[in-house]
Amino acid sequence: VDILAVALVVTAGVVQTAYWPLKIVTCFDVVRSELCRPIDVAAIAASAMTICFIGAQVHVRVDKGLGSFLVAFGGLLQIVCMVHFFYLVAKQRVKPEPYWFPPTVSIAMTAIQASACGWDAWVSNACFYSAIAIMLGILPFVSYRVARYPSKVALSPSCNILSAPASLCTVAWHFV
Repeated sequence: VDILAVALVVTAGVVQTAYWPLKIVTCFDVVRSELCRPIDVAAIAASAMTICFIGAQVHVRVDKGLGSFLVAFGGLLQIVCMVHFFYLVAKQRVKPEPYWFPPTVSIAMTAIQASACGWDAWVSNACFYSAIAIMLGILPFVSYRVARYPSKVALSPSCNILSAPASLCTVAWHFV
């Protein structure tokens, strides 16, 4: 049963991950314009988490070297997305919203998968504590905006993301 569930999730992840390179090749101008909008960068950041997850599965089930490479690539992509996201929100003066969490707190996924691959504890700990610090820094402001301006912020389905950072950090804590 485990292998079927993992196969389904990995297949979905591979499809999602393959989407971006295909989109870059076929619609480069669209991707370039999306990389200028923080909300779109937040969506792209989900691919980094998926690559990390697939990498850990490959590490455990297929090849340790390839799996570690994928986790490292996904972690690096996550950091690049996070830095670019922070640059965009600072430049465009975008106020905190729930969609800020995928490109920022998702560094916890790197902690989880690095731990699953048996990497040095300092890597997992650095990613975990970074995720905690980012969550604690952003969550109060996002929560305030959702409560204070429900017609502007909370109407979006992304409001459901408010519960994700604490959940992801809790899972990371169990792995680290």
